[in-house]
Amino acid sequence: MAAELKRNDDDTIILAMHPGEVATEMTNIDIAWQVEGIITPEQSVASMINVIQSKGIQHSGTFWTWEDKLYPW
Repeated sequence: MAAELKRNDDDTIILAMHPGEVATEMTNIDIAWQVEGIITPEQSVASMINVIQSKGIQHSGTFWTWEDKLYPW
């Protein structure tokens, strides 16, 4: 989709986002290992908004973490 929008000179920016290890009911499970770095939904959303606001058209089609790190895919 991002490539098609670029071909059409569209200013729409497409980003894939990793929200982080967010504390939700899905993370309230008994597992054999410890999950580190759990953040609140509010922290996740605030961080992703900051990442989104820092990106331009040149970043369209890329994958970013809530920590503003490029995520390989």
